[in-house]
Amino acid sequence: MIRLKDVEGWKILSQHVEAIREQHLAALLSLPVVPENLGEVRPTVVVSVPRLYEKMYARILDTASAGGPVKKNLFFWARQVGLRWADEVLAGRSVGPALALQYRVAQALVFRKLKTRTGGRLRFFVSGGAPLAVDIARFFFAAGLPILEGYGLTETSPLLSVNTLDRIRPGTVGPPAPGVEIRIAGDGEILTRGRTLARGLVGPARSLTDADGWYHTGDLGRFDEEGHLRVTGRCSDRIVSRGSTSNAPGSSNADSSTPMSV
Repeated sequence: MIRLKDVEGWKILSQHVEAIREQHLAALLSLPVVPENLGEVRPTVVVSVPRLYEKMYARILDTASAGGPVKKNLFFWARQVGLRWADEVLAGRSVGPALALQYRVAQALVFRKLKTRTGGRLRFFVSGGAPLAVDIARFFFAAGLPILEGYGLTETSPLLSVNTLDRIRPGTVGPPAPGVEIRIAGDGEILTRGRTLARGLVGPARSLTDADGWYHTGDLGRFDEEGHLRVTGRCSDRIVSRGSTSNAPGSSNADSSTPMSV
């Protein structure tokens, strides 16, 4: 197992990935050398912040646009077909025979070349630390290079939720990870508890855990109908009560949501 991580943007997220199993690990020193690094290392998993995928996507578009009319038109046709195919598959719908045929052609003429440029062995990307644009996630999925977007905090070791290969939902950070409970407070704040939450929190972080063990993340979110978490923003202010319970202004401790856990 060979993994490539982005040192410029990589934080604690990749430490969690590294702990999954023994593996060979390579570090990406700067964005300009991404193509060279991918070709040399031939990674199976890449862990980074969204900026890497944004740069890769922009470079792909620039390269296609700079080509001749045939190359340019072929790429953008393949992208359109791929996105239609991705939307059907991600929604759990059957792909019609005409679209399936078009997608196979797009794979052969465009997408396989993109996968070869990543070293030819890549199973998936992992993204965290900031929101990933849905259109970028859809494109890479269509190209056979899925991006698994996740969410977590330093205090939660760090993983709270992540998309999995069989449950990818662009625009979400996936369902709760095993051993993690997540609930949405009445004011929309994401609360969590479970075995990944650090013990012995000190300073301000300690005051953000309430009497029932729920850690107040300061992030806002909601669950979709399939149990995937969407992070929608940050709490604008935080007021910590004497009982060490953290509340957003105008909210109460009451929580009518149902905890989500795995």
